[in-house]
Amino acid sequence: MKRIVNLGTLLLILFTFSCKDGSKNKVTPNQFSQKVLNVASQKIIDDLKAQGMPVYGGTTEPLVQGIFQMQSLVFVKDWAASSISRVGAKADATKMQFVAVDFIDPSDHETVDIYFKLATSSNATFWKGTVSGNGNLFTAFTEVLAQYSDGTSLVLIIAISGEITPDGIKDYHFAQYVKEISNDPKKVFSVGSIVILKEEDSLAEKTSVF
Repeated sequence: MKRIVNLGTLLLILFTFSCKDGSKNKVTPNQFSQKVLNVASQKIIDDLKAQGMPVYGGTTEPLVQGIFQMQSLVFVKDWAASSISRVGAKADATKMQFVAVDFIDPSDHETVDIYFKLATSSNATFWKGTVSGNGNLFTAFTEVLAQYSDGTSLVLIIAISGEITPDGIKDYHFAQYVKEISNDPKKVFSVGSIVILKEEDSLAEKTSVF
């Protein structure tokens, strides 16, 4: 009889710890998966938010897929050391294509391929993206090496946020965050510098032509 009681007690303990461990693995809507944090650290995410960039956490991200055009982008935050602030100025029209790449699990929308270009150009830049989000809200992160004609070389974290709708991406925002500086001859940038743009009419419209 004693052996049976001890076995029952052991099973109860194991069940209790199993429940506790399961709760630890749950991610709340405001948290980020390790895959996302490997691209953008919590500090970078906090810095982006503090400067006005919407960033959506969670691991129930929506499917971000399709071609979108941004025709009325405006600067809402510029590099701190820019000699002439572009806040309020319009940026060139751009297009972006998102392609979901997880063919094994169709419900996993965390990884996307991103193609980005000026609307008037035929040359596109390719980025590997990692998506966080909850419901229809999402933020896609990617790390890129940016090299400019004057010799400036930076590692940037790019964040793209918005809400997926049938017509496009509502409340579209685009940010660049300076993670590392290899060379900055004009002393324009500093680690942690941020530039943020948003679609002035809110919606990055869905289109069929890239």
